[in-house]
Amino acid sequence: AKGQRTLCLLGCDAVGALAAEGSEAQADLQFFGACEAVVEALRAFPREAVVWQRAGRAMAALANRHAGCQEALGRAGACEALHGGLQ
Repeated sequence: AKGQRTLCLLGCDAVGALAAEGSEAQADLQFFGACEAVVEALRAFPREAVVWQRAGRAMAALANRHAGCQEALGRAGACEALHGGLQ
């Protein structure tokens, strides 16, 4: 589980950094399933604050002024995953 957690953290960091590069990078990340992967990280570690922090940062970077990523995050269940982790 620790290896999976580390992989999720590194993946979220990479997605966030790449998404911050702009709309072309966001579109590529959307195409390759980054939105779904970040949401899955939340689901896999619902009680890990550090995963939440990094996944949240990645989701914010993906969704920043990019309707395609916003829609993909919604379809992937980002709101439900966030809500579920708050309970």
